[in-house]
Amino acid sequence: MDDFTFYASRMSVRDDRETGYTVTGGHSGFAALNPSGNEHEFVTVTGIEPDGAGQIEIDLAPTPNNVNANHFTYLGVMKVEPRPAN
Repeated sequence: MDDFTFYASRMSVRDDRETGYTVTGGHSGFAALNPSGNEHEFVTVTGIEPDGAGQIEIDLAPTPNNVNANHFTYLGVMKVEPRPAN
C-alpha cells in the first residue's frame, strides 16, 4: 500500500488552474490542487494498492474549477511513500 503526494506551482498567475490527480490500482483515490501562486500547499492520495497485474496508474486532468483557457495541468513533484504491511 502506498501514499502519493503531489506538489505543483505556477507563480505570477491568478486564474484557477486546479489539477486533479487520480491514482488507480486495486481501487482509486483523488486529490486536487490549484498551483496558481502556490508555494507551500500539497495534496496526498493515501492507501493505494497495486491492481492484480501489480500496477498503479496516475492520471492528471484539469478539474471543473480550472478556468484557464488552455486547461493547463501541473506536476512539479510526486513523492511515493510505501506503507509497511500490517
